[in-house]
Amino acid sequence: MLIHPNRAHDLRYGRTKKSPTPKIAVSDFVDVEKAAAVGFPIKEEQVVDLTTLIRSFAMFLNDTYGDCTCAGAAHAIQVFRALVGLPFTVTDADVLRMYEASGFRPGNPSTDQGWTLQAAAEYLAKVGLQGTPNIVASAAVSLTNLDEQQVALELFGGLYEGCEVPQSAETQYHEGKPWTVTSKESNIVGGHCITRPKNTLRVAGKHVTWGSLQEATEAWEKTYIDELMVFVPVDWEKQLPEYLLKAGIVDFSKLASLVTQFA
Repeated sequence: MLIHPNRAHDLRYGRTKKSPTPKIAVSDFVDVEKAAAVGFPIKEEQVVDLTTLIRSFAMFLNDTYGDCTCAGAAHAIQVFRALVGLPFTVTDADVLRMYEASGFRPGNPSTDQGWTLQAAAEYLAKVGLQGTPNIVASAAVSLTNLDEQQVALELFGGLYEGCEVPQSAETQYHEGKPWTVTSKESNIVGGHCITRPKNTLRVAGKHVTWGSLQEATEAWEKTYIDELMVFVPVDWEKQLPEYLLKAGIVDFSKLASLVTQFA
């Protein structure tokens, strides 16, 4: 197998299991049908691309430890902050400190057991990557409603995703090829956390994993992604661009009530 020169040789996973669905759902406070009516980014092959906001995506130690949930969380926060004009520098030390909240201890391989997406989200809400909470809550995104996924990506700066990775996908990653469903699917090699800052509706998405941008077809996403959520940042309403606020598709009062009730 040829390994693409810009791809990491050593890969780790780290999503231990599928999390319980967040108690708050995007559909509870975002009107996707209204978004379509006002011409929000919902049409065939509509592209939402936030990858250009970040010069390069860091590995964040996911070639050494099973900290993919923490690396993914850091990537998601970085993209949203860049989207609203508040660049946010995250270091390996920040991500390592977050992963240590899972019980991991550097130098003790037996503690490198990974984490769940929900546990990582709770850390962002209670502690934060740099000692201050980054989010007020996480919210579930429909696995089947592609329009909702597209709107959520635009509003929150990307999707935070959990998936099962087959051996074929690891091979495709090494070769610099898109993730596609192959005719002879192989064994699952690990549970993984990735983020999606780019999507071409009903065609393909571009995901951040192992410090690289990895394209995946819609068929692959439907087959292997089994968790989708977004992070609701602290002071989210105040940070959103004016054109998003004017779209009138978010019920901020309902969101505040849900955060008070569940977060």
